[in-house]
Amino acid sequence: MCDANLQYACGDIGESGVGTVFYASSTAFACGANMASTCNYLEAAPNMWNPNSSITCKQATTGTSCGGSLQTTSDFSSTGQGFFWCLPGQSASGSGTEQGIGSGFANTTAMMAGCNSGNAANVARSYTGGGLTDWSLGSQSELLALCAYPNRAAIGGFTSGQYWSSSIDWKTFSWFQNFFSTCTYDWADNSNAYGVRPVRAF
Repeated sequence: MCDANLQYACGDIGESGVGTVFYASSTAFACGANMASTCNYLEAAPNMWNPNSSITCKQATTGTSCGGSLQTTSDFSSTGQGFFWCLPGQSASGSGTEQGIGSGFANTTAMMAGCNSGNAANVARSYTGGGLTDWSLGSQSELLALCAYPNRAAIGGFTSGQYWSSSIDWKTFSWFQNFFSTCTYDWADNSNAYGVRPVRAF
């Protein structure tokens, strides 16, 4: 969704000063830690948001694949493997169950309560672009909106692989987004390692 005649338009640099707006709604949506605030926009962190994990992706047959896209990205760790939704042996069952626009922050906070360190939620929340600490792992609907954003390539660094959302499907299974041209989504066991791109609502 990219409604017109708003303070921010899709493609603009967002409130953070570093992210790109990919969702702009004239109708406010619930957001924030307790879903008690209202927002109108979503912005995505820029490519190379995590310089500690920057790699150049290769074709799947030559090693580090990241889904097979030949570009440099920070979304898949320093090995190209990606990040676990929750590390093996940890559990966040029952948390992060919201799928809607605006729920990524609350979902991520709930994930972090059950998955202590090193998981997709902690990686996303550790990003402090623009000096802000509310960057999060997007919900299922937020990642779908990011994948479907027509000018996503201009943000840069997205591969044709899978990216974790912060939305649980059932117990130890959560939703992920395929960043293929068709933008399909599905669920997988939380022990799988997929890509991460921080987003924030404002």
